[in-house]
Amino acid sequence: MRVRLLTLVSSSAATVLAGLTIATAVGRSGPFPDLDVYRVSARAIGLGKGVYDVRGANGGPFTYPPFAAFVLWPFTLLPLVATGVVLATASCGAAVTIARLCLRDRPWWLVGVLCACAFETVPFRTTIYFGQIGALLMVAVAVDLLAVRRRWPSGLLIGLAAAVKLTPLMFVPYLFVTGRRREACTAVLTFVGATVAAALALPAASWRYWTSALWESKRVGAIASIHNRSVWGAMSSVGPRSLGALVALIVAVVGLWLLRDASAVVALAGVGLLSCLVSPIAWSHHVVWVLPALAGLAVARWPAYVRVVAIAAVTLAFARWSSDQHLLALVECAVACALVPVLGSQRRVHEISASEAGSLLPR
Repeated sequence: MRVRLLTLVSSSAATVLAGLTIATAVGRSGPFPDLDVYRVSARAIGLGKGVYDVRGANGGPFTYPPFAAFVLWPFTLLPLVATGVVLATASCGAAVTIARLCLRDRPWWLVGVLCACAFETVPFRTTIYFGQIGALLMVAVAVDLLAVRRRWPSGLLIGLAAAVKLTPLMFVPYLFVTGRRREACTAVLTFVGATVAAALALPAASWRYWTSALWESKRVGAIASIHNRSVWGAMSSVGPRSLGALVALIVAVVGLWLLRDASAVVALAGVGLLSCLVSPIAWSHHVVWVLPALAGLAVARWPAYVRVVAIAAVTLAFARWSSDQHLLALVECAVACALVPVLGSQRRVHEISASEAGSLLPR
């Protein structure tokens, strides 16, 4: 009876918080601005316009690879606000799926608690507000890493996610260093295949993206922006861009080495957060990997009170995330990235048995 009550309370809290966030997003001036950019760019394919020439209502350009324009085309079928509500609801559903995957056979009330915590963080709120697809890409990666029974070659979804947005490529070297080389090759081949297919369909746009648009950091935003959450952003205030690149490379190598023996949940969170730290630019909505980070803390082999304090501290840090100091944001992201492998179980990801994994989707 107590478990059912906890489940009801936690799931209700998560649902209310998700609903309030979506309602706030709808009521904002110029709702779902990034989603608007997706729609304008996807429509450009059929109108014969350059995908990287058009801009959204907020003046924002399309910054993803050409393959993404095809994947995002269904977002043009409904009006902007209706599409935004559908995307926001799907993002919340992705959060529930990820939490369940991470927590496996643990009680449902814990899933509700973690989702409620995640929905209170700045990364998830801005994902909903802007109409971003980060949560959907994260669930694709999570299913590929955590699913026990697959009807597809492992690594396929990571490759597709990377073809839509490059940051999931960070999971390829992780797969290599953990001995999952076939999965890494599958991810790379899938990424290349999707990219080549897009190049055949949109040769001019593909040439422009890979030769110029990708390297124009100002299309995404200024690296020195106070809103940049990456190592590059923090280093921009103390030295040249080359220093940021060097530090990012060191952080990537050290981070992957620390995560090489991590459990599946810890690896998902750690590599995801690491991809934000080492990217030239990482906005707040990129750091949705805070959800599996919270799950990693929830399953840590520590006393319950330590786990509760850790989850509360990380949630509070990301819920009160300063928007005017990228160095503070970097410290918070780095702390979360460090906490997960320290507190998490350290069994290798491929040693988790099917009997331990439980069901893939909610029962």
